[in-house]
Amino acid sequence: MNLSPQSVSLLVAGISCLTSPLFAANEATTDPVGFVTHTLASGGSVPSPKLSLISPTLVQPIEWQGVIKTISFAGNTTTITVNGNPWSANQFNGVAGSYYVELVPSTNPGAISDITATAAGVSPVDSSITTSDNLTGFGAIGDTIKIRKHVTIADMFGVNNSANLRSSDD
Repeated sequence: MNLSPQSVSLLVAGISCLTSPLFAANEATTDPVGFVTHTLASGGSVPSPKLSLISPTLVQPIEWQGVIKTISFAGNTTTITVNGNPWSANQFNGVAGSYYVELVPSTNPGAISDITATAAGVSPVDSSITTSDNLTGFGAIGDTIKIRKHVTIADMFGVNNSANLRSSDD
């Protein structure tokens, strides 16, 4: 079959109109989850050491997420209050480990600060967390906060050094 150049152009244009919805791009966004495996260099000696640069690349799961009821800064600490009693006293500080709060407002997202105190509310008092940074310029009433545990060396290699890491100056 012999087609004129105009017929070929019309045919290609018609096919591209039919197939373009098939190739429409969709986008999805999620918090990263999973793990990463690193292979560390072994052996080496003082005159010729082996070097492996590693760091945690993922964050811990969200321990708690909610909405700011009040946020204030006084005496070099920020206090963030949430409705009700969603956690226990000292749940996110002290012997429970090292935690941080992430502010997720519509503007200036991503401010984080270590949690220095956790107060549990008893009705009608609400629960609160305290940080050592001034977060009032980054969050406001109604903004979301996320609380996560810090990633530590013990998380990566075990509390009792199950990876058998040795001390060194390099």
